[in-house]
Amino acid sequence: MKKRYVLHTITGKLFLQLLLIFGCLLCLISLTQFGIMNVARTEMYDRMSSQADNYLNQLDESLVQIKRQQLSSLNDWDMINITVNYDSMSGYERRLALLALRERAFLKSVSTS
Repeated sequence: MKKRYVLHTITGKLFLQLLLIFGCLLCLISLTQFGIMNVARTEMYDRMSSQADNYLNQLDESLVQIKRQQLSSLNDWDMINITVNYDSMSGYERRLALLALRERAFLKSVSTS
């Protein structure tokens, strides 16, 4: 009588086909999961990037508004005091006052343009 190997029997062939099907399904599921994770990670990074850009834009706008408020607080009365008390000011105070006036004039020219 001939000795039969497991791969030559019908049961062995069916078992090998079953293992092959399970292997293909496992590979398909793994590739699908990998693709889904890549898409999810990309979307999350894009969302985080857009939120960071939005936050930075809001921060820039608030800084510009604070700067405008600081420059607008220098009213005409302060300009008169600067011109009257110019000789009694120190060099630092003079430079600071002149820079503030120059920035205020620049912002007025920009806002009217």
